[in-house]
Amino acid sequence: MALVRKGSRRVVVDGTARRRRLRGKPTYCQGLAWSPCTFAVEHENTPGRSSW
Repeated sequence: MALVRKGSRRVVVDGTARRRRLRGKPTYCQGLAWSPCTFAVEHENTPGRSSW
């Protein structure tokens, strides 16, 4: 499943372009720093495929 382009950000790691997306609004526990934030990452050129 590919990430939605709206709200995602481009990041370059070791010369490879990727897109990352954070949850729009943190959960209650994430807002209080009781649990870490989760995010999704995918290759910019081949959406929906994961190599990490």
